[in-house]
Amino acid sequence: MFPIFFDPVIRSDGTLFFWTTHSMIIDHDLDFQNQYDNLPIRWVNPDIKTTTGLIYNVQNMGSSLLNAPFFIAAHLASSILGFPIDGYGPAYTYSFNLGSVFYSLSGALILFAAIKKFLKISEHNSFFATLTIVLATPVVYYSLLAPSFSSAHSFFAVSLFVFVWLKLRDSLNLKYWIYMGLCVGLIFMVRTVDAVFFFLPLIDLVLFKRFWITKNPKNLFLVALYVCCFIVAFSPHMVYWDYLYGELIPRPMPLDQWYAVNDDPRGTFMNWFHPYFAEFLFSEHRGLFVWSPILLVSLAGYCLLYKKNRSIATVMIIMTAIVFYMHSAPHDWSGGGSFGQRRAIDLAPFFAIGLAAIFEKLCTSNMRKFLKYSVITSTIVWNFILISVWNSEKLIRKYVRGSDPDLLLVPTGNPIVFNTDVFPHVDSIFSFIANISYKHMWWYRVILRDHGYVVDYNVWAIVVLLPFSLLLLVAFRDKIFKRIQN
Repeated sequence: MFPIFFDPVIRSDGTLFFWTTHSMIIDHDLDFQNQYDNLPIRWVNPDIKTTTGLIYNVQNMGSSLLNAPFFIAAHLASSILGFPIDGYGPAYTYSFNLGSVFYSLSGALILFAAIKKFLKISEHNSFFATLTIVLATPVVYYSLLAPSFSSAHSFFAVSLFVFVWLKLRDSLNLKYWIYMGLCVGLIFMVRTVDAVFFFLPLIDLVLFKRFWITKNPKNLFLVALYVCCFIVAFSPHMVYWDYLYGELIPRPMPLDQWYAVNDDPRGTFMNWFHPYFAEFLFSEHRGLFVWSPILLVSLAGYCLLYKKNRSIATVMIIMTAIVFYMHSAPHDWSGGGSFGQRRAIDLAPFFAIGLAAIFEKLCTSNMRKFLKYSVITSTIVWNFILISVWNSEKLIRKYVRGSDPDLLLVPTGNPIVFNTDVFPHVDSIFSFIANISYKHMWWYRVILRDHGYVVDYNVWAIVVLLPFSLLLLVAFRDKIFKRIQN
């Protein structure tokens, strides 16, 4: 799969991560002017400066630091072999993106080990749950086809965090609080919004481990140590912020500053009091459960895990709800030019645990195992269909954009949204299948402005409801048959 799908191109948000790595290693500073000159990004205006007089870079530095060793390896190899050492050649971009592949694979292996070892789930079900979450969600896309983004690093950091949590949560010893603090600091460095994982061990402590504090109030010292370790791990990023924005913790945050200096009508990145919760989960425009229907099955697994381990399941449910809120609050809840809900990749470890729980509990007989593999296969195929359509539309937009001001492409990221004014034959699930054929993928899907869009809701029955319903049917088939017979 790797040689077929790996795309080493630096693009979009990944450009800003590459800027940081390049500037630190090649220039030994964080002045991005020459990076912009050599590798520009269309939505960055070099004339707009931060308070320290530097070009804005609103992305965190975690991904840049994690990929830095791979960039350095390319730099050393280029120096030894006599290749250009300007930091922009193929060796640098390949190595930078290979770093993301490495972290994604490491995250999957760590997650597999955590599920198998600490939740006592069979190796078989742990493996297939992890594999399915990787291949049936945007994880695979942002590991191979867009590795310059921070998504692979987020998956790795949260997987490592979950591993430490499951391994040491019963001990609550010094090692637990130190490692948890360091892991949360890494998560925060990769993506600011993921700082909410800071509260996971505290929620776990308050709900299920209160006796640990009441038994010995001095244990509060370890909680304080947790906070200190988090700050220590995150301190490089505060230095980065101070260099760029003149503050260890910018106020307002960098992205909000960016909106302000560019007179963005949204004003702020987050819309805290009016989150787009339903759209984030169920919209055909990259709704989480539409693009990745396997996650509905994973959520059902939370309930089964609750029967086996109430404390772990409860903490997972609370954290999932918090993260759902955090990701539905941005004005661009769909993730900008995102393939699926890439921001929700930080929850992939939880989803894998839920999926493993449902595989372990329900998929025991041959019939249920057959259904399990059917669900796995269908959701992976669905994800790769979306990848095919998504990439074909990107290619089309590349060549058609700007060719005619009166023409507009079908919005990117909506492979299951159809324009019946222009394509009246697209009105059922059968035509949908035809619509994702080879011909459709390479079609110049150009439409006139102001044409309306409709959704073929038959897609829901096949893609979302059917696999989930079949799984429930097989799980409770004995009770259903008895009731029918009676």
